[in-house]
Order: sequence, then structure tokens, then C-alpha cells
Amino acid sequence: AWYGCLIEGFGAPGCAAAPAPSDAHQPADASSSPGATLSCAGLDAAACLELARQALADRKLEPARQLLQQAGQMGSADASNLIARMYDPETWRADASPVAQPNWETAVYWYEIAARTDDVSGKLGAGRLLCQHSSIDFDRRRGLEYLRQAAAAGNADAKPLLTVCEEKLS
Repeated sequence: AWYGCLIEGFGAPGCAAAPAPSDAHQPADASSSPGATLSCAGLDAAACLELARQALADRKLEPARQLLQQAGQMGSADASNLIARMYDPETWRADASPVAQPNWETAVYWYEIAARTDDVSGKLGAGRLLCQHSSIDFDRRRGLEYLRQAAAAGNADAKPLLTVCEEKLS
């Protein structure tokens, strides 16, 4: 909540530049500035995701991130995975993400939201990052469980990661 500027008056340094809460639900014009806020108010998760994909196609990365966040919070696993990839060290690119650098912990947060909807990609992403980056055994075990679930669902990428993760825990 702090990092995503969800608590009024608190948050990361970029939150100070966010529009006032009364403006937060006003849709922005497609030709507006790259940092403009867009809203999914009145839309379902699928429509919000499509709006986010259009913003991505238009290279409006920050509005796309905001829309993906909203769609993810409405239950779209695809949106959660897309926003996670904006932070994931393996998929982060400066020209495809509005954030200045990758952040594996934020990526895990969004992958886990997708994983809670039984999304295999979310489980794979969360498991991979927890096993690769966390120094806490509890988190690595959680990552191992996500990888086991992804492998059981037939995801071939999970199997080699399982071996590496199990070795880190032994």
C-alpha cells in the first residue's frame, strides 16, 4: 500500500506528484502526459485490462501500470502478471517499465495476487523470485510450494527451478 501510493498522505517519493484524490477517478485523455492517472471506475477487470494494454501499446507506461494495478486488484491474473513483469529482475527493461529499476519483492507481491487465483504463471513467478532472491528460509519454502504447484499443473519451467530451490533449503 505504501509503495503503490494507496494511503493518502503517505507513500514513496513519487506519491507526492500524484493527483489529488478528488481527481483520481477522472479518466485521462489518451493524449495526456505520460504520468497522467487513468481510472477503471465503472469497468470490469477485463475492460480495465484492455484499457491498460492500450496504454502499453501507446507507450504510456505509468498510466498502464496504474490501470494494471486496478485490474489486478479486481481479480485479473493477467494484469497482475503484467505488472509483476514490470518489476521482475528477469523481465524488467527501462523502455518497458515506468519504474527506474527492478524490484523483486514488488514483483512477488503481484505474482502472488495472480497465484491466489490459481494462475500457474503467477505461481511460477512468485516461486522463482522467492527461491532466487530471499535469504529467509520461510520465504524460500513458500517459493518452493509455488514451484511445486506450478510443476504439478504441468509447467515445464518449474521443474528445473524446483531442484535449485530444494538445494538452497537443504
